[in-house]
Amino acid sequence: MEGPGVSSSFWITRLDTTQSGWARSIVSALEQKRSAITIQNVTLPVSSAAMTSFVQVISSFTEQLIFQKYYERVFYISRNTAVESLLILEAHDLVEFKIQANDHIQELVIFDTKVSRLPQGIRNLSQLSLFDCMSNRLTQLSLGAFSSTQKLSRVDFSENRISLLLRSNHTVSIVNLILSGNLLTVLDMDFFGQISDLSYVALNSNRIIRVESTKPVTLAALEQLILSNNQLTSFQPEGIEFPVLKSLRIDKNNLTTLPRGLMKCPMLEALELGMNKLTRLDLSFLRNAKGLIQLDVYGNRITTVLASSPIKLAALRSLRIDNNDLVQVNFTGCDFPNIEEVSLTENRLKSVPPNVFKLFPSVVVNLARNAITCDKLVKLRKQLTEGKLLLANYWTIKECQMNETKVELNNEKVVCCNI
Repeated sequence: MEGPGVSSSFWITRLDTTQSGWARSIVSALEQKRSAITIQNVTLPVSSAAMTSFVQVISSFTEQLIFQKYYERVFYISRNTAVESLLILEAHDLVEFKIQANDHIQELVIFDTKVSRLPQGIRNLSQLSLFDCMSNRLTQLSLGAFSSTQKLSRVDFSENRISLLLRSNHTVSIVNLILSGNLLTVLDMDFFGQISDLSYVALNSNRIIRVESTKPVTLAALEQLILSNNQLTSFQPEGIEFPVLKSLRIDKNNLTTLPRGLMKCPMLEALELGMNKLTRLDLSFLRNAKGLIQLDVYGNRITTVLASSPIKLAALRSLRIDNNDLVQVNFTGCDFPNIEEVSLTENRLKSVPPNVFKLFPSVVVNLARNAITCDKLVKLRKQLTEGKLLLANYWTIKECQMNETKVELNNEKVVCCNI
């Protein structure tokens, strides 16, 4: 427990609430202006209401109450529980929460328990702003558990066993929703349409194989969507509008085709597609992502990069295609006037992409850990010297590998290249 505007800590080895005057030690600590009071062991009367009474009394002394370990099966929050922040951690026997109407609690954390359903009465916490219910045993999430009048800045249900998302007959307000590490398989985006103010959704590390919507939905406030580490083979958001989405992460899935329907994401700035199963990158698929700043497709199986039709992306700054199987890169037809970085490290390229410095005068190209031949590099001595073309072992080195030779650029810089 913590008191406002105070410093240092105070330890109470054992607190016996069966004895009269047990609260005096807490009052004494507060009078000494201690910032935290740690009670290692609490003895309660044999009564079903003992814990509730204890929490009520303790809450009158502090704004935050933390149970590092809790051994009861039920936890009660009464209307007289006056703390603003309540944290229940490592409560391996806890199976049920009961909550009365309460106008004090703003932050509630329930971590590592046997709770398998949303606490009864969570909608009764009128001032609740942050609700973390992580590493428990929830199997479903119903929006009906929340009140339409609550204003929640963050709700975190990560590392549960949720496989079902249930709509409600009313709209709820949540800004940041985290559902990482659950058991979701088919994602109906219509569920999120009932959440106003929703700006951030994390759905990474589930088992999602498909993203769909049972009816047309517009996610009017959503700026970040994380679908990393799932089992998606494609992403085609039919019937779903993302008018302000800025960041979309679909890395570490099983994508074999590039995302379609990016016209539904007119404000997209960052697209993360790394660690999938893509084999070809046709940059023309980005033509509707006019505001895109960064594209990252590291760790795929891409052999070829091209633009099948002319494309202009004035906002694009960074293109990363590292750790693929590239043998051919051709930027003909690409108009990226403000691009600053093209990273092609750890591929199988034997030459620098043709015309890359003519097409993109301000770009820095990183070709580290490719098999670039020396005759190709000698022609680009100027770009190497100016740092526009980057290779492994760029600065002064002693020896090159057996299959490489050393090319001296000036008195300070040398590079290694394939003979």
